[in-house]
Amino acid sequence: MGEVRSGDSHVAVPVAPCVAPSVAEAIVRAVGRERAMAKALIMHRGMASQTVTQPRRASAPQRTRRLTALFAAVCGALVLTLALPVAASARRDDGSYLVIPGEAIGPIKVGESQANAVAALGPEEVVNGYPGNHFYPSWELLVSFIGGRVAGIQASETLPRAGLATHYHTKKFRIGQDYTAFQHAYHQARCVARELSTTEGTPTKDVVITCRLAAPGGNYTLFGFLSHDNGTPICDAITVGTR
Repeated sequence: MGEVRSGDSHVAVPVAPCVAPSVAEAIVRAVGRERAMAKALIMHRGMASQTVTQPRRASAPQRTRRLTALFAAVCGALVLTLALPVAASARRDDGSYLVIPGEAIGPIKVGESQANAVAALGPEEVVNGYPGNHFYPSWELLVSFIGGRVAGIQASETLPRAGLATHYHTKKFRIGQDYTAFQHAYHQARCVARELSTTEGTPTKDVVITCRLAAPGGNYTLFGFLSHDNGTPICDAITVGTR
């Protein structure tokens, strides 16, 4: 419960806990200015006519209700602002999802708390074949946690429901582009190629290329490429992780 003083009277007002003191003081100053303007107007009219009808002063309960309504309106505006989804900034106007090398994919960052990441990603879906990782279908991301913090984030065309994979991109490159485009965009990356084999050990014509892009602080970004039958290697996955 707070008090608002004006002149010789004071009114007890229940101050909502979500309103900062600076906001409350601004409202009180606004009310004071309104009353000062009313007094000035009365004095001006009094110079023209000695008969001045004084405006009826609101009772203490009425003033309390009015100020309480002002505080409630401010609280409502703050709540609406805070309720905006954190993930909204990660989704661009063209429907794509930004990757910041060494830092973030979509709505989450490497190193942020697991609680914050889960809140941004939405419900988890259990999938087989990815032990120790968590799949979030709303963003089609595979995430690993270590010590309650995000350790790795991956967007890949090999994940379940991978319809969004090609929407993920850095400012220079996106999933679905070829290896040549990647070399032009990130010539400083270190790449390693290996030929895939069958379960019996027989070499195939499929080649996997993994390119590592280092970032300050020990974080990294991996770009995975797959070539079928000696064809052009195409990027099918981007992973951001920490050492």
